[in-house]
Amino acid sequence: MWLPDFKYSDNVLAARYSNVSDYIECTAAAILEMLRLVGNPKFDDDGLLTRGVLVRHLVLPNQLENTYGVLDWFADNLRGKGLLSLMCQFTPNGCPDFSHALTANEYRRAVDYMHLLGIRDGFVQEMDAAREGFVPPWTV
Repeated sequence: MWLPDFKYSDNVLAARYSNVSDYIECTAAAILEMLRLVGNPKFDDDGLLTRGVLVRHLVLPNQLENTYGVLDWFADNLRGKGLLSLMCQFTPNGCPDFSHALTANEYRRAVDYMHLLGIRDGFVQEMDAAREGFVPPWTV
C-alpha cells in the first residue's frame, strides 16, 4: 500500500515552497509506478484498505488552481484505479503567502470540482480538521 502526497500541479509553486523544480514530473512518475506495483485498491471484509494507492492532496489557501491541476491529473491517471484524500487541514505557519487558514468556501469549491471530475473513490475532511490543536509543537 502506498500513501503519497501530491502537493503541486505548478512547478513554480513547488520551486517556491519546496525548493524543487521538477516536482510534477517526479511525483507523477512515482505515483504511476506505485500503481503499477500494487494495482487497484483492495479491501478486506471489514472494509479496510489492504492494497492500493491513496494519494493525499492538501488544499492551500488562495491556490485553488493548483488543486484543480492535481485533481485533473488524478482524474486523467488514477480515477477508478486509486483513491484520493482531499485534505483541508492547512494551518498558517507564519509564511506571508499563507496568512490565513483555508476557508470553507475554498474547500467546498475543491470538493465540488473533485465531484465534477467524477472522482468518487476517496475521502474528504471535515473543516474542523484545520485547527491548530492538530499541529504538533515543533521545536528546533
